[in-house]
Amino acid sequence: MLACAAQQAPKPLKFSGEVKAGQAFHKPIGRGLAFVLKPDDDGWTIEVQPDPPRGEMCRNFSTVIAKPLKGYTANDLDVSYGVSAADAVKEGPRELAFVTNEGDCKREHAWANRLTWPKDYSPEQLKEAEDRFGRSAGGWAKMRIVQSKISPSGELVDGKDPGKIDWIKFDVEITFAAEQ
Repeated sequence: MLACAAQQAPKPLKFSGEVKAGQAFHKPIGRGLAFVLKPDDDGWTIEVQPDPPRGEMCRNFSTVIAKPLKGYTANDLDVSYGVSAADAVKEGPRELAFVTNEGDCKREHAWANRLTWPKDYSPEQLKEAEDRFGRSAGGWAKMRIVQSKISPSGELVDGKDPGKIDWIKFDVEITFAAEQ
């Protein structure tokens, strides 16, 4: 009975938060990691990072395995790639995977590079990257925006105002893989 209990996935960590435009959010989630909303001019990037930051080469354990490799991903909570503020805050829940250590992060980064720049690698190296990319995930985050405020940005992109995200309130659930 004890062996079976040890292999079960840990109970999910749940928390809520809110941020205004330009504000960062940082919440320790265990296993030496933190859930972070990193502000930029158009909103936020959702990240899972080592906590405290240790100056490692691989600092973002979630975007390293985000798909698609180019373009808007679940990590992007902003007005980019033609996504309006209204669409950015209503999309959801946002589900993203993350690695839990620097070794896995570096490996995933190498596989992503192979897939992004395939001409630089042999067919065998590409096949390995295709087969293994994203499989190092040891945790998952699900973020649901429960309230938000958007407003016009005053800028036109392709003749339309994409708006800006002024404020969000959100719920997050973090799940880690069972430890072996």
